[in-house]
Amino acid sequence: MGKDQDLLHAVKTEDLLTAQRLLQRPRPGKTKLLGTAKRVNVNFQDTDGLSPLHHAALSGNKELISLLLEAQATVDIKDQNGMRPLHYAAWQGKTEPMKMLLKAGSSVNIQSDEGQIPLHLSAQHGHYDGSEMLLQHQSNPCISDTAGKTPLDLACEFGRVGVVQLLLSSNVCAAMIEPKPSNPNGVSPLHLAAKNGHIDVIRLLIQAGIDINRQSESGRRCIRQLSVERLR
Repeated sequence: MGKDQDLLHAVKTEDLLTAQRLLQRPRPGKTKLLGTAKRVNVNFQDTDGLSPLHHAALSGNKELISLLLEAQATVDIKDQNGMRPLHYAAWQGKTEPMKMLLKAGSSVNIQSDEGQIPLHLSAQHGHYDGSEMLLQHQSNPCISDTAGKTPLDLACEFGRVGVVQLLLSSNVCAAMIEPKPSNPNGVSPLHLAAKNGHIDVIRLLIQAGIDINRQSESGRRCIRQLSVERLR
């Protein structure tokens, strides 16, 4: 393997010492003796488009993230699916790595090829602290992915009660509990929660003022998916 591949492998296996050695700058005067040395490409990507920073964010290794950022790694480099390192850190719910990437300038509202922002992944997997951090950095919970789903939709669909409560407490609650124009079936967060039997989520949505009798274009009502008696 070349040095670029060596760096990628070192980060992937969390070999901090090797990564430090590969990224170490030559001492003054050393390059004159050895000739012009090629610098390691800190943004080298594998066949899936994953860079060292993607792998560091995925593992949540703070030392490696710090090392790579100091070596001028591109903070919002994208893989073949348009996923940035912050997407991976949010997916894993690793708040300290997220904080480091945000401090380095990562965008909270940049979308993957499937239209997902980091908040989509954090909400879907029920990461309360990560979702809260993204909201504090002005993440927009009203952004829909290519399937027409917002972070709230995914939190409701997967029964992430804490995250649902967090999102509903934001100042854009009213907009989020309405069906999106981009969703051709007019499906609301309540439909998604009811379809999967997430009663605690349904209670939160009703308390937030969602219309329990709202129909989708297919004519199915939420109250037919889950009887009102089960909510009492």
